[in-house]
Amino acid sequence: FVQSAGNDGREKGAYPESMSVSALADFDGKAGGLGSPTCRSDEDDTLANFSNWGPEVDIAAPGVSVRSSVKGTDTSYSVFSGTSMAAPHVAGTVALMMSAGPGLIGDINSLSNLLNSTALDIGDTSCGGTLANNNVYGEGRLEARAAVEQASSGATLRGTVSDAGVGVSGAKVTAVRLDGLTRATITDATGAYVLG
Repeated sequence: FVQSAGNDGREKGAYPESMSVSALADFDGKAGGLGSPTCRSDEDDTLANFSNWGPEVDIAAPGVSVRSSVKGTDTSYSVFSGTSMAAPHVAGTVALMMSAGPGLIGDINSLSNLLNSTALDIGDTSCGGTLANNNVYGEGRLEARAAVEQASSGATLRGTVSDAGVGVSGAKVTAVRLDGLTRATITDATGAYVLG
């Protein structure tokens, strides 16, 4: 579901079945571009100079100077940069979203929609796209807390789509909360669905 966009500093190829993550230079953990570089010369809150970009990038996450555990001892750490450091931020957020909203487990469309709708837009059309969904940052900067909060709606909607008493397989079911949060899923072989 989540993949690294790559570190070639070029346009990324298409893998539409997964969410592609570009690397964002983020030195203070906050939006606004005010952090001071710690291990690279990238500018805070900009696309890392090595990160791939293009219309297939879905979201950006911190991927520069990320502290990570390494093999050795249980206290061994090092600092790395790359889209392979950015993608785990998104994967971890997805895990937290499914924990907060168990109805999202296996619901790739809703998980993607929540990640995209809660991402902080970074308007940069230098490589194409629109201000809201561009070819540099995709839908924007990952906002993990907002995504997890939106995932924990506390409600689950279950039902069956049928026609003349027979369950309809593969039907798209969409629900919209009063606050605008949209959830969608596809019915199973019996016409049943779960939205959470």
